[in-house]
Amino acid sequence: MKRLLLWLGFVLTLAALGIALALAADSMRPVEKGNAEAFWSGVWGVLPPDDENRQALGVIPTGSGPYLYVPGKSGIYLHGEPLAEVSRAEVFALWPKVIEGIVSKPPDGLTVRHLEGMLGHKVASRESGLAELAARREEIASSEERMEGFLAAAQWAWAENLVSEFGVWHSGFFGDRDQCAAIRLNRSRHWWANIAFEAVFLGGVLAFVWLPILLKRCRRWLPVIWGSLPLVVLLPYFLGYCRAALLAWPDPRFWGGALYPWVLHQYLPLKQLTGKWELDLLNALPQLLEPLSQNPYSVLNWVSLTNIGGGVGFLAPALAGLAVGLLAYALQALARCHLASGSP
Repeated sequence: MKRLLLWLGFVLTLAALGIALALAADSMRPVEKGNAEAFWSGVWGVLPPDDENRQALGVIPTGSGPYLYVPGKSGIYLHGEPLAEVSRAEVFALWPKVIEGIVSKPPDGLTVRHLEGMLGHKVASRESGLAELAARREEIASSEERMEGFLAAAQWAWAENLVSEFGVWHSGFFGDRDQCAAIRLNRSRHWWANIAFEAVFLGGVLAFVWLPILLKRCRRWLPVIWGSLPLVVLLPYFLGYCRAALLAWPDPRFWGGALYPWVLHQYLPLKQLTGKWELDLLNALPQLLEPLSQNPYSVLNWVSLTNIGGGVGFLAPALAGLAVGLLAYALQALARCHLASGSP
């Protein structure tokens, strides 16, 4: 009966893992499904008027694919922000309504650059551009090319505004954001692979934990098995998977995985014990699992230069594992003494 209960406990643990992964697969989805209304609201605040969203815009065209944008009121670092995608057809369907909104009540931030993007040529002033837009509204509202011209102008104006506000350093940061976002979109198409990998790996870790409990011949190895767990759990991390999970980045969807990043978060206290030589060694390891992570490693090269960088090395987890192993060995020794004494 006792053996049956132990196996039942193992099965229930695996079932709990499956439920947790299913929940994480939805909540940690790296690129969510967006909608055209939210997209256009972020661009100019015309559907409906919402100036607060305007600065958070991050329109990123992806060739002939969908548009990407930062949903809600977010910051400026698109590398680490959540992304939403919306099809070009959905965006274009609302383009006539956007034109009407701009003509009837031009946003304060509408500049000559934006009007030139819509009209397709240089204009002398904002007033003349608005007058031409009003005269050609039906023609422009039916042109996807003019919509793309407007969005391109809006994106560059937004980036230039941030560069002028925060300094030249940011110009280099914006230079590769489109490429980074495109990589994130491409990797999000293989989100199922993250779920499958984590199911296999975390399921294997659970089996590793339960092994000395379920199999009598393995019980003497319990201190070794449990003592090695802190390092075993970190193996994907050492090989490049979800490296962003141990950075102080606020949005979990930037961490690169589903459930595994939350496991890594339990290691955050060990960051303070990690030396520079360990980080150098960590970065020298082959990043075999980096392509599986939902965020390109180039992003981490940037954030490692900021005060949110760092990570967990080898020494602190090894010492933690040693403590766990010694504790397990002591408990085993006490249990053996208890049984040998014949105490009830």
